[in-house]
Amino acid sequence: MKRLLIISLLLVSCSKDSGTTIQSNSNQNCTVYQSNTIVYISCTDGSTVSFPLGTVITPVQFCPGTTSYPGEFNEVGFCINNNLYAVYSANNGFLTYIPNGYYNSNAIGSSCNFYVNSNCVISY
Repeated sequence: MKRLLIISLLLVSCSKDSGTTIQSNSNQNCTVYQSNTIVYISCTDGSTVSFPLGTVITPVQFCPGTTSYPGEFNEVGFCINNNLYAVYSANNGFLTYIPNGYYNSNAIGSSCNFYVNSNCVISY
């Protein structure tokens, strides 16, 4: 089983402001900017992700339940262009593509085993 710990929430805003700065939980600053029809998120660790303007980013909850922190925290990933991405907790955490397969979430009060299917569909 692979372990995931989702500790950040990705917020992307497309506006005329081409230099919005966001702060990640790993104390790295990331900048969101737009060039023509492409949106870029660039972080101080050198990582950059880009996608077409208007791309829908949908949060996907891994385990059933309702978050009521601090007793229950449901981990989520983000579906971008029918591919699932999440923050992997190893090595200080990093955003990564989550391929189809079996996974284990050990979230606070909400642990479960789940399967990632095509198009970001989660099954148990």
